[in-house]
Amino acid sequence: MGLKDMKCDSCGGEFNFLFPIAVTEELPTGGFTLVVKYYCIKCYDLLMEESEEEAEDEREDGDESEPY
Repeated sequence: MGLKDMKCDSCGGEFNFLFPIAVTEELPTGGFTLVVKYYCIKCYDLLMEESEEEAEDEREDGDESEPY
């Protein structure tokens, strides 16, 4: 999948343009590696929405801590 066959790494659809995103993947040995995956516009938008929601949740969790 990906750039070689112009298919989205998420949905598998064939597209003329794909967005490259670097993601970490866990290795069988327990470490992590950086891999570039390619996504269509729909999957890219979904990933960006999810990452924004996660960032908002992290900010909200940080605001709840008690001041010293």
